[in-house]
Amino acid sequence: MTLIRDFPQPVGNRYVGIIDHAGPTSYTQLTPGAAGSPPTGGDILLAAEAGLKFITAVSGQLDSTGTYTSDASMGASGGAEQTKAFLIWCLSTTGAQVAGATNLSGFFMRFIVWGR
Repeated sequence: MTLIRDFPQPVGNRYVGIIDHAGPTSYTQLTPGAAGSPPTGGDILLAAEAGLKFITAVSGQLDSTGTYTSDASMGASGGAEQTKAFLIWCLSTTGAQVAGATNLSGFFMRFIVWGR
């Protein structure tokens, strides 16, 4: 993880952090949770990586090679902020989730993280 220089920055009563986040050495596929339960697996993005205590929202982009894309789940509802987000890595060409045990450590994705 690399926090981009000069971040986090205040935006209203929240902060925005922009980070380069490396994939895991062995990806665990994200499994949706039952109603009211957070997902399991995926790649975990911690609030501290963005210089924050809590995450309000996360936006991802394509990785540095254009091979992968990502979405994030906060794992909570009702406006609750979290200390981590669950990331799902997908192939940009098909949208399919990356296979379990795939080494993504050589790939970096930039995330915009809002929180406090």
